[in-house]
Amino acid sequence: MPKHPDAFKTVMTAVRRQLPAVFVLSCFVNILLLVTAIYMLQIYDRVLSSGSLDTLVWLSVIAIFAIIIYGILEQSRRMMLSRAAMYVERELNSTVLQKTMERRLAGEELVAGVRDVTDLRSFYQSDAMLAFLDAPWSAVFIIFIWNLHPALGLVACFGAATLFFAALVNDLLTRPRQRDAAANARATNEAAIRYVNGGETIAPLGMAKAIFARWRAGQAVVRDSQQGLQELTSKILSFSRSVRMGLQMAILGTGAYFVLAGELTAGGMVAASIILGRALAPIERSTAAWSKFVAARNAKRNLGQLFKQVQAEVPHVELPRPQGELRIENLSYRAPKSVEPILQGIDFGLEPGTACAVIGPSGAGKSTLCRLLVGAWKPTIGHVRLDGADVFSWESVDLGKYIGYLPQKVELFPGTIAENIARFREGDDAAVIAAANLAG
Repeated sequence: MPKHPDAFKTVMTAVRRQLPAVFVLSCFVNILLLVTAIYMLQIYDRVLSSGSLDTLVWLSVIAIFAIIIYGILEQSRRMMLSRAAMYVERELNSTVLQKTMERRLAGEELVAGVRDVTDLRSFYQSDAMLAFLDAPWSAVFIIFIWNLHPALGLVACFGAATLFFAALVNDLLTRPRQRDAAANARATNEAAIRYVNGGETIAPLGMAKAIFARWRAGQAVVRDSQQGLQELTSKILSFSRSVRMGLQMAILGTGAYFVLAGELTAGGMVAASIILGRALAPIERSTAAWSKFVAARNAKRNLGQLFKQVQAEVPHVELPRPQGELRIENLSYRAPKSVEPILQGIDFGLEPGTACAVIGPSGAGKSTLCRLLVGAWKPTIGHVRLDGADVFSWESVDLGKYIGYLPQKVELFPGTIAENIARFREGDDAAVIAAANLAG
């Protein structure tokens, strides 16, 4: 995927284009959910009263056919959302990983990461998205109940309003805490990675116990906040389920009263109870899925910020194999959020076949100069030119073939020794063995 500031918008636009079709499928799925209630209504009011076996057979055939169609449509919309989720992960993961690596090298704050892509994918792939698509249909089901009897419609409206209020309270109480918990979790994970990377400093200086105690304290804060959020949502969800069970009893009791009064049939009473369950289920599911929605919303905001900071990719010209003439022109570098430059006004040149040693005290900027020369960091001012071309005008994949660079901290990346030597490209075994022999 090209590294372009509009890349995230392109992916999200492609996903949004699928949503109308998913919405249409959801319409038919929710209409077909009425099949069992209508079937029950017809059994009580027509079949049992008339004793017609033919009516029972044809009603059953129609109901079975409708249920089969329901299963096909339900699977179709779940498959569409699952593939949309996989598309989001496939298109964004590598670009986000590359951008976070670049920001880490530049010493900038990480506003997003692959965890945000995972949160976004999980929302589309889980039942959360379907819960929000089904929630508007609660109103249609309540209207159906109202047509059976206005009193039953009032019971259904009261139940829907109560559950909606519980979902609203859940949002108001958890939204800021969810955002803070996600930020704290990200900071704790980043700290763990830095502690592991700094092990060669931490262990010899006897800092391990203090560092781990500090990390555990931060982890405890994150764990407590997440546990508190989970318990709060669980309380609201338990309240919603209790309300729904009470409403099921209330609508049966109310329906029985009007059956005895001759204002409702027994089939209408049972159908109203079944449809009430259908009407309230999406609202209850939305409450349970709210945490995934909040996580996806935060992830979308973070990724949007990350891609706003991505510079449009400049087309690279394919340059010939360099001869090795190096020119440094007015090179200066200042670290992010720093006032004093680490390097300033450096000019020198090297001809092919010559060598240069840079000697100086610790902190003088030797490592910074090396990072600038190989294109790992971008100069604040000035240019690093190889055969007259700025190293940033090279495609890094092309330039990397001609550069040997050994950082201060040396480590092998996950993979075999041969893969590390070949720089994880499709390599020639003979060339890998020759390189290993040359290196001794």
